[in-house]
Amino acid sequence: MRFDLPRQSLAAALERYGQATGLPVFFDAALVQGRWSSPVAGSYTPREALGRMLASTGLHSQSAGAGQREAFVILPDPSSRGTAPRDHAFPKDVAPS
Repeated sequence: MRFDLPRQSLAAALERYGQATGLPVFFDAALVQGRWSSPVAGSYTPREALGRMLASTGLHSQSAGAGQREAFVILPDPSSRGTAPRDHAFPKDVAPS
């Protein structure tokens, strides 16, 4: 599948990903707030594209289905302890709570 998703707010990127693939992506709005996606351009499987989009966000996807019923849940990386690199997590004028 061909993707052309620029760097953007992670919430917007996940919405666009879901529209493009037809696959549901479940996430907590507070978890993705203030985070930015990595750009994804090229031909990838939906799973590969989602992984590239989440690179450097401190988050990862977990499959919640299979085949035509495939869906993904966005979760914090276990190694990140729920935080993301500062450049991707929060705008400079907003502190994490």
